Amino acid sequence: MVSSTNHMTEKERLLKTLHRRPVDRAPFVIPAGLVAAPLVGAPSFCKEDASSLAGLSVTMRHVTGAENLALPHTMRVLSSSLGGENDQPGGAHMEVDYPLEGVCQWRRLADTEPFGDRRVVATVECMEILSKGYPEVPVIGDVPAPLSLAVGLVSAEKVLLSAVREKEVLCSFLSFLTDIIEEYALALVEAGADVVFVKDEFSALLGERLFSAISLPFLNALAERVQKRVPVILHLCGEVASVVEAAGRSGVRGLSVDTVVSMAELRGALPETTLMGGVCVKALSGDEPFRQVESLLAATYDSMEAHIVAPSCGLMDRASLERLAMVKPMLF
Repeated sequence: MVSSTNHMTEKERLLKTLHRRPVDRAPFVIPAGLVAAPLVGAPSFCKEDASSLAGLSVTMRHVTGAENLALPHTMRVLSSSLGGENDQPGGAHMEVDYPLEGVCQWRRLADTEPFGDRRVVATVECMEILSKGYPEVPVIGDVPAPLSLAVGLVSAEKVLLSAVREKEVLCSFLSFLTDIIEEYALALVEAGADVVFVKDEFSALLGERLFSAISLPFLNALAERVQKRVPVILHLCGEVASVVEAAGRSGVRGLSVDTVVSMAELRGALPETTLMGGVCVKALSGDEPFRQVESLLAATYDSMEAHIVAPSCGLMDRASLERLAMVKPMLF
């Protein structure tokens, strides 16, 4: 882990940053939603054993140098519990038999009980183990945004088309999913999560008007409820220029973006929002990731473009631990 010359713990540094209080330097974090689980193919994941999952999380922190602990799998736990997308072993091709043929069928899920699913139970138990075992390390709980969870249950093409053709039906579906995500997020918080990271893979594709009408109300609701307990960081994938203003109204403490976005421009547009990102790991060539992290962490607080240093979401599901290790900072 990156060391510091003062006595600020990693948890203190991250939480103070999210509340826009002075810190010695930027935190370096890697939420599971950004690396999308290098360890999903491990046998212990397949067994869904909470203690083994916690061990994988600690391994991921050690190998990458992250100043946090994160769930050692992607955010498909909820969609899997509802009969949709689930994690696959590394290298496996995902073929999903979606439980719904269209968003209009969402009421078929009304009688499901996702919180009895063994993966959900193991994930919450894993969070508790990590929180109790590492009290000075921030533990980040990852959840999908409502639109992202919808795409785990209905094909992306049909969900995005419904944003134009069936807005009211889609919004009813998203309201239903938001309640589930909120319950899951608060279960993670109750188990010890210090921050909730909401990954939104699709909302930026909608453009400002549809983002504001369809995604924003449910992101607002989720942030309002969860942030009564802990800070929320929203990650928007891809180019977010067209939705920056709307994203600034989401109510979240932090906004995480991909490296295709100018952090300097975001700071000008969202002066009150804690910004996260800055490290491009898509190519992972040579020691470039080392140098990026080193440069960003060495910046003075006033000159930091990203308040929280983190990789972009270009390091996807099939990343190996060996490739992830390339982002480990070597400052001290």
